Order: sequence, then structure tokens, then C-alpha cells
Amino acid sequence: MRRHLRPTLRRAGTAPTPQKQLQLQNNRLRLKSERPASYADACASLETQRSRPLDEATYAVLIRSAVEAGDLRGAHNILERMTAHGVRRKRRCYAPLLAALAHAKATEEVSELWKRMQADEVKPDQMDLARLFCAAPADVLIRQIADDAAAEGAFDVGERTARVLEAGPWQSTYERVDTATGATSRGMLKRLALEKPDRAALREALLDRASHAGHQGAWGPKARRQVAEFGAQWDEKVHNDALRRRREGRKPAIRVCIDGANVAWYGQNYARGGFNHAQLDHAMTRLRELFDPDVYAPTLFLPRKHVRRLGARQQQLVAGWAPRLIDVPRGVDDDWFWMRATLSDADGHAFAVTNDAARDHHLAHVAPRAFRRWLRRHVLRFEFARDGDDAAALPESTGGQRAHGQRFVLGEPPAFSTECQQLGGAWLLPVASKHSRDWARRGRTWLALSRAD
Repeated sequence: MRRHLRPTLRRAGTAPTPQKQLQLQNNRLRLKSERPASYADACASLETQRSRPLDEATYAVLIRSAVEAGDLRGAHNILERMTAHGVRRKRRCYAPLLAALAHAKATEEVSELWKRMQADEVKPDQMDLARLFCAAPADVLIRQIADDAAAEGAFDVGERTARVLEAGPWQSTYERVDTATGATSRGMLKRLALEKPDRAALREALLDRASHAGHQGAWGPKARRQVAEFGAQWDEKVHNDALRRRREGRKPAIRVCIDGANVAWYGQNYARGGFNHAQLDHAMTRLRELFDPDVYAPTLFLPRKHVRRLGARQQQLVAGWAPRLIDVPRGVDDDWFWMRATLSDADGHAFAVTNDAARDHHLAHVAPRAFRRWLRRHVLRFEFARDGDDAAALPESTGGQRAHGQRFVLGEPPAFSTECQQLGGAWLLPVASKHSRDWARRGRTWLALSRAD
């Protein structure tokens, strides 16, 4: 029994005890309150009191305290001591010193510190980049601020970041943007399209998601193969159609990919509700009326279970959709197919008709920038409303239709992209506010930065 307990007790003894953790915390607090004359000497003293190097958190407290006391040389020295002891330097070790040097407009020292951050592979946040811009303004830093925000799926900059940028050497003003049109005093904001790398990132994310399909990934390889094969066939079809239209002198096609299950299940969460083929048929009819017939190229995506073994009325409707229908086989999510159809490099005019935000596919985490752009540019929302003189009444049906007189209404993507844009010789950055969840309010205030000369 003792032989078995001894290793367990040894492991327990090497772990920090609550008393030791409390002592370390008190040491850090004491460093903040005592304000030694030289923080470099205080760091060396702490190192000699222990048999091993200080941890990164203690070094970070020392650097922050040194900067708050105005001992910038001591903060630099502590960074060097971390390197000497092999302690990895994180962003919190650099950020206080970077802020102080940027505030002092010490351009050369800021540039040198930035090089060290890059060498240590430290990822700056928006505030760090804004401070770098204030010390050494450059277009590339504004682009990096925008790209960093976009990579995190935020697109807009925080209010604190905007205040730092506003205090920089460039001329800064706040623009009031018309959220309906994107009009500003410098021109019209654009609706940015997905770039090829963004499309490729989303396609790869879809395939990766398909690889983990089914119970414990049992259908994963098959699902990935089916999605990949569909994507290759779809891209070839789109490419050939684009060439044919160009030869004939016709306009490029507008490919409308209908998420049939999402449309058919709309508003069916009541006792007699269910998958409504008549409702979907009404939407298909209305879509033909809403688009120019010369460019309208619809494709309906439906799970196979809603295509086979149906009643006579439902079979008749499905037969009418046959030329435009893709039935998705069992074990594969139909969302992957209609999403993939909007991501062809050969076709920029592709839209998905759906109210599905695709949150359950984790694409917003895998490729946040690409996913947000796709969601705003390529998704058309819809509803079945009771008002709207431009729509025909939904026909009556005994198959679970909720009420007679509903109308299919199709929305449109926002008129412009809420992300950093260069316009009229200035950089315009959307500023987040307390109303950031309300898109209409969030798009109103933008920070415009232009060169002072």
C-alpha cells in the first residue's frame, strides 16, 4: 500500500499548494503598491529569492508596474531577463510598454519593439495595432487592423480603438452613413464580394464538416466524397454555362439555390404543421416572377425523404420541380450542397434562399471572415407575410397550410459591407457601439482617416 501511495504523494507535493499560490499573489500585489526605485533590481531580487525563474505572470506584473511608474528602461530590462531565463513572452508583457512608447511618439523604439513581438510570434490585438499606427502611421497598419477584425468575425473596431486612432497624426472625422444605401459624404460604400481565398476556405470548411458527419463519424468519408463530387460537377456545369452565355452574347446567369426544407418548414411549428410541399411550390412560382427570366437559373435542394413515397398531390408537385431539383441522399446534410453551390469561383452571381444562419456547421469559427461575407452577400432571407401587393396569394391546401392569403416575400442582402473600405482618399472603419447587435444602428457611425498633407 505504501509503495502505491508514495508516487501519488510525490506528485501532490510538486503541485503548488494554496498557501504557495497565495504567497505568489501577495508578492505581485506588493510589487504594485511598494513602487521600488528600480524595477529591474526588484526583478533580480525576486529571482534570487527563488530556486527557479519567475513565472510569466509575475514578469508581466513587473513590466506593467514599471511602465505605470515611468521606469521604461526597467521594463525593457525585464523583457531581456525573460529571454535570458527562457520564459516565453506573451502579449501582456509587451502591451504596456508598447502603449507607453506609442503615447510618447517614440517611433524608432516602437518599431524595434514591434519587430521583437513578431519574432516572438505575439499576436497583437486591435488596440496594439492602433497604437502602432499612432506612432508610425501607414496604410498597411489600417489594412491589418481591418483584416484582424475580419479574421475574428467582428469587422468593426471598438470604441476605445477608434479613440486611439482618432488621436493619431492623420486627419480623423466621423461619418454618418445611410444604412439603406451606404451613402457617405465621400461616396457610396461598396458591397464587397467573396475573394477566391475566402471561397476556398469555406469550401474546405464544408468538406471538413462533412468528414465528421453521422454517428461518431461513421458516414464521414462517404459524406465528404459526395460533397466533393457534387462540387466538382457543379463547378464544371457553371463554367460551361458561363462560356455558352458569353458566346451567345447573353447576360451572366443569376443562380438561385433554394433551401427547400427551410422554405417548406417555415411557420409550421403548430399542431397540424409539417413539411408543406404546397408552400414550397408557391415560393418556387414567386421566385420565377421576381427575377428576369433570361438570367434566372434556379436549383432546388431537398432531402431525399421529402421527394419519395409521397401522396398523389405531393408527387405531382415534385415532378414539376424535377428539371431544377437535386435530391440529397440520406446521411448527408442538404445544407452542405446548397452552400457549396454558392461558392463556385466561376460564378459570382449566386444566392441561397434560406433563413438558415448555418450556425450549427461551425463555419463562423473555422473561417469567420469568409463566412460573414458569404452570409451578408449571398443569402436572401424570405418570409410568408400577409401584406405586400406585389405577391400572389398562397393557394389553399389541405396538407397543413396554416392560413389562406399568405404571400412569399424575398429580402435582399445589405446595400454595403460593414467592414473597412477605402473611399475618396480616406479609410472608413465601422465603429462598434452599445447597439452593435442592431445592424441598422451599427452601420451608422464610421471613422474616416485621411492623410494630413
